[in-house]
Amino acid sequence: MNISVRFVLAILLIGCAAAFHPVKADTIIPIGNGFTNPLGIAVDGQGDVFVADGNSGRVLEIQGNGNTNPVALGFNLPASVAVDGSGNLFVANFISGRIMEIPVGYDSAFTFASGLNEPAGVAVDGSGNVYVADAGDSVVYKIPAAAPNTRLILGSGFPFQHETGIAVDGLGNVFIADAGNNAVEEILAAGGYHTVNTLATGFYGPNGVAVDASGNVYVADSNNNAVKKIWAADGHVTTLGGGFSSPNGVAVDRQGNVFVADTGNNLIKEIRVTPVPTLGTWGLLLCALLLGGAGYHTTRRRVA
Repeated sequence: MNISVRFVLAILLIGCAAAFHPVKADTIIPIGNGFTNPLGIAVDGQGDVFVADGNSGRVLEIQGNGNTNPVALGFNLPASVAVDGSGNLFVANFISGRIMEIPVGYDSAFTFASGLNEPAGVAVDGSGNVYVADAGDSVVYKIPAAAPNTRLILGSGFPFQHETGIAVDGLGNVFIADAGNNAVEEILAAGGYHTVNTLATGFYGPNGVAVDASGNVYVADSNNNAVKKIWAADGHVTTLGGGFSSPNGVAVDRQGNVFVADTGNNLIKEIRVTPVPTLGTWGLLLCALLLGGAGYHTTRRRVA
């Protein structure tokens, strides 16, 4: 193989690698203002961001125009917040051991579930089912929308150890930030939530977790002062941006923009991502052929 052909092939193979893990241009900007120990974060379908502000005991909304307004107050260390498709909010009230609901149009909350032991994370799926990471008891609960007084245990004890964040995807799979094991785990909905997989390890005190429509998982890796992404395609872990201080909460919108409760800096930050165009399905097929061809041409020998 001559030098020019090798050079062209090398460029094509680099492009193939980028297709599997496309490079994104990340721009990190602070949004909103007036936070004191922000812990949890959620974003709705309209792009409005909701913050569980720990020290002030409030839930705040950052509107699209950048204004920050209180939604409700009087919480006892709100650690996490989730929003359903109708705009109802669910808040993990850590010290009181309750999940509180703020219905659309209300400025106060009522008890949705009680008797918990340090609920650190809350999530809600498209059907209105609520999921809770109960850190004090190392239990993961599902509370069905049709039976709010029912509490289903999805996981308890091993392998969980102090779950601090929770998210759910469109298929009902549940993702856990397991701070005690420095890992992120997935409870599969298929088969009735009996299978637990470890998605990735090597974190240091992961707290918040979120999942996008493609199945990529985002982690607030608190003690590493970083936000990580676990790629759905192969489980590869990459770091998004930098400059965080003990981030606790993470959320992602429909466009793939990531929102971070940057707790140590008392800020909310948005990581705006711009995907680089990739090769698409046919391009990836071409990559596979090129990769195979590269192996063939580099091992073939001319017979005199």
